[in-house]
Amino acid sequence: MRRIKDINIPITYLQECFEPNTTLDRVRWKIRPIHHFPNKQTWRAWNVTYSGNLAGSINSQRYRIIKIAINGGIHTINEHRVLWALTHGKWPIDQLDHKNRARGDNLLSNLRESTQLQNSQNTGLRRNNRSGITGVSYEKYSSKWVVQLRLNGHLVYKCRFDNFADAVAARKTVERRWHPFAPP
Repeated sequence: MRRIKDINIPITYLQECFEPNTTLDRVRWKIRPIHHFPNKQTWRAWNVTYSGNLAGSINSQRYRIIKIAINGGIHTINEHRVLWALTHGKWPIDQLDHKNRARGDNLLSNLRESTQLQNSQNTGLRRNNRSGITGVSYEKYSSKWVVQLRLNGHLVYKCRFDNFADAVAARKTVERRWHPFAPP
């Protein structure tokens, strides 16, 4: 099966397939035109089965995805990208970030265009975090709280504090400067 980048799918093709419902953050299948199908029987069967229904399913990463047949191949597209393309009339330049980090929440007010770097700033706590605050850890040998912040893999800030509250305040201050996409 060939892979196709979603940006190579014409918006007009999406408009023939989907009806966006921006209040429900979902898309519904439209009655698709016959030229999308190899024959009249397949066209009729598909439209009887799917038209009017919500499109897509949830994948293993908890994103809503849509599978669509284009030029003889089945292609998978993230639903939030389809919604964005349909409502803005263009594909996002790079990535779309879910502001609240809920991958299934595709409300347009929850989506923003971002780069990989910006998107990676909007992440939750790592599983091995024991302080409860991203970038703050306790250093046993010095008995101090350490604040670190990385940007593009480079350490841009590191400082030690005697108490946890000062470390958290420092982390939030540097985060606002260096990670504007980080959650509040």
